Amino acid sequence: MKNYIIVLFIFLGVYIFGTTCFPDPHHAEHKAHLMEVLKEHQSMIDYAHQNDFLDTTFLQKVHAEVPEVSDFFTEKRKTGLTSFPCANCHNQSMATLQVNQKPDTKKAHWGIELVHANAAAMNCETCHSYQSMNQLKSLTGQMIDLDESFKLCGQCHSTQYKDWQGGAHGKQLNGWKPPRVATTCVSCHNPHQPAFPKRFPARLNTYETEK
Repeated sequence: MKNYIIVLFIFLGVYIFGTTCFPDPHHAEHKAHLMEVLKEHQSMIDYAHQNDFLDTTFLQKVHAEVPEVSDFFTEKRKTGLTSFPCANCHNQSMATLQVNQKPDTKKAHWGIELVHANAAAMNCETCHSYQSMNQLKSLTGQMIDLDESFKLCGQCHSTQYKDWQGGAHGKQLNGWKPPRVATTCVSCHNPHQPAFPKRFPARLNTYETEK
C-alpha cells in the first residue's frame, strides 16, 4: 500500500512538471484566440473625450458638503420645464390672482396632487415662494434656484442627501471616474408624490396564486 502511494505521488509530480514546462500548444493557441475574441467585443473607454459629456447647458455643478467627497455635476432642472419661467403666468401676487379668478375657471395646476407630507405640515408654499415664483423657498425663507432643488430636498431627507452626494443614492450618468455626474432628486422622484408606486413583479408566481 505504501509503495502504491509513492508511485501515485511520483506520477502526479511528473504530470504537473510536464504540463508546466511543456504546455500543450493547442491549449495555448486556444487561449490566445479567446483573448482576441474578447478584445474585439469589448468597448474601450476613451477617457480623453470623457469630458465631452459635460455640457454645462444641461448640468449643474454641486459643491459637496460631505467630507472627502469631490464636487460633481447633476442635471439642471429649469431646462426640462416647459412652463418656465413661472412669472410668465404668475405676473401678479398669488392673492391678486386668486381674487381675480372666476369661480368656474379651471385652476392652472389642477392635475397636481400633493402627497408628500401631512396636510397640516406641508402645502404648496412650503417649497414654492409666492414672492418670487421663479424660485423655491427653504424652510427658513431663503430663496433656492430650481437648478439647485436638491438643497430643498436635503432639508428633510438629510440621510438620502448625504448618500446622494457620496454616490450611494441615485443613478450615476458618467461612470465613477471624475468628474462624476449624477441624476438629481426629481429625475426619479415626483416632488409632489415622491414615493414610488407599488407594482406587481414582472413575473407573477402563478403557482402560489392557484394554491
